[in-house]
Amino acid sequence: MSRGLGNRRLIFAFIPLILSIGIIPVIPTSFAVESNQICIDKVWIENSKGRIACVTPSTADKLVERGWGTILDEFEEAAMEIMPYTPGMKIDYEAEQKLLPIADGGIGPLTVTPVLGNPTKSYPEFYVPGDENLALDEMRLVICGSGFPYLTVGQASACLIVQTGDGKSYLFDIGSGSAGRINSLGIPGNDLTNVFVSHTHTDHIGDIGPFWSQAYLSGRTSPIELYGPSGPNHELGLTYFVENFLKSYTWDFETRNGRVDTSGQTINVHEFDYAQTQVIYDQDNFLVTAFPAIHAIDGAVSYRIDWKDLSVVFSGDTDTNQFLIENSHDADVIILETFAPEEYFLESFGWPEGMYDGSVAIAHIPAERAGLFFEIVEPKLATSYHFILDDLSVPLIFEDVRKNYDGPFLFAQDFTVINLTPDYIITRQAHVDENFVPGSEGKMEIKSESNYFISDWLAETTLHEDALREILEKRNSE
Repeated sequence: MSRGLGNRRLIFAFIPLILSIGIIPVIPTSFAVESNQICIDKVWIENSKGRIACVTPSTADKLVERGWGTILDEFEEAAMEIMPYTPGMKIDYEAEQKLLPIADGGIGPLTVTPVLGNPTKSYPEFYVPGDENLALDEMRLVICGSGFPYLTVGQASACLIVQTGDGKSYLFDIGSGSAGRINSLGIPGNDLTNVFVSHTHTDHIGDIGPFWSQAYLSGRTSPIELYGPSGPNHELGLTYFVENFLKSYTWDFETRNGRVDTSGQTINVHEFDYAQTQVIYDQDNFLVTAFPAIHAIDGAVSYRIDWKDLSVVFSGDTDTNQFLIENSHDADVIILETFAPEEYFLESFGWPEGMYDGSVAIAHIPAERAGLFFEIVEPKLATSYHFILDDLSVPLIFEDVRKNYDGPFLFAQDFTVINLTPDYIITRQAHVDENFVPGSEGKMEIKSESNYFISDWLAETTLHEDALREILEKRNSE
């Protein structure tokens, strides 16, 4: 069996009545069928990218004739049931080693335990933003960036959105490349203004620029409420970062000031002492506790989120430490930055011997150490993130985590979605509109006048449509 089919086996056969799972077709939409349907009197067909759809026999014949797909006569035999995981169940480590990330042809989350507990309502196979309401006791976690400082097309840097059943949304870290992924989730601009950053590395705050500047396009008229740590001195804290960020973008801001509504470009900084374990946000039953992290130098933090009966730990970048253990006990989901072993860096990045121990191993969490941590704190769902996912790193990370940990484990990709309630946890991937635009959300106002303009001498060189037509006619007549 191919590795791609091995990955599919873990996706398409959730038990009926527990999850209403369908197939989201990726063949041309004129031949597509709706999700959440059973393939009765139809056939399974696979396209060139390894994606599966359920279509009528006549449609299947057309697709095969055009070279767009292959009929899978035995596909149902390749599927396997995935029982909801309960404590003590045996995990299929062999299947886990066959999981493929999206970039290498995978189509589902990187876990063999996508269902924990006993769901009380149906979920489609893929999360589509705007199509699902949360229950009053339900939380949704969306990974809007799973990578690290080296950006790829498939992965933005660190970013997490937390949504709660009372209609609130919160943003944790906004790493480079994540703003477009945030936009694709279709959250109204004024509903996503509380932003918590773990530290000011670019892969955790690098997209604050586009997020800030797009306010008038995203419909945000409320200020950004930005929470983050101090440093050992003023120059290493969040306030200093924002002050100088705004200075460096003076030209950017002034090109809009007085021309569009810039009220959403106000940033209110809430800097707190990085060295203290403390509640830094407590509104609408949403409690955020910050505690010190060990990462490169002083000034990084991790977060624990508590809402109603649910809890999530978001580590940011850190080595394992006593603060992390103390704040992770009884957590439902822990999202832990986790790195591949040294051999990956030697092969994929060409690092010299010793560089790993002098950098990664003292400021991040290698997968084997992550497994030890998970085994100690025993979350309902152990989740890793913050690394390039390919067909070399994924099996290495799973192998190292499993040296010490045998509970439910997920390695998050961009658009991995976790729904959790007190009774169950569901993990899926999202299907998003890659070119989502927000539409009108109400009246925006220009509240100030511009201080800067185009100089007369420069404005006089402007060529409008009539002038351009005149130039074109002159050229054509010569």
